[in-house]
Amino acid sequence: MSLAEVTIGFAESALFDLEGTRLWYAEQGVADVGERPIAAILQ
Repeated sequence: MSLAEVTIGFAESALFDLEGTRLWYAEQGVADVGERPIAAILQ
């Protein structure tokens, strides 16, 4: 069984929400907490 390549698109509002989440964690002094899961989502 082979895996097919899939392209996933994100709504602009979803990307805006992710950026807001990343910025919030950065302001709290734990930027990596926000960046790691966002990077995983976008991969």
